[in-house]
Amino acid sequence: MSRKALFICLQGKNRSRTASVMFKKCTLCESKSAGSHEDAPFPLTVDDISWATIIFTMEKNQAKKIKKRFGEIAKNKRFICLNIPDEFDYGDTRLIRILEGRAGPYLSFG
Repeated sequence: MSRKALFICLQGKNRSRTASVMFKKCTLCESKSAGSHEDAPFPLTVDDISWATIIFTMEKNQAKKIKKRFGEIAKNKRFICLNIPDEFDYGDTRLIRILEGRAGPYLSFG
């Protein structure tokens, strides 16, 4: 069974989108991205949470907020905080290196 990785940042357009695209190359996982803000261009949905087997957040407080907002659906999901500040543009090479180092061990490239 492949892992289903959901990457979440505030708006779902820079950090999490970069992660989702780069981990699509991983043969052992599927990936999606979304924004935790309700007004995000790519907002997080119940379907996203239900689909995921592992959820990566970019900031510490996001998992707590998501669990509160989505209740039972998010309760037993595995959350991993990557601690990546909101200072990167989509596709930034520095961001890619950080994501490889922090999320890569959980989503082995096969």
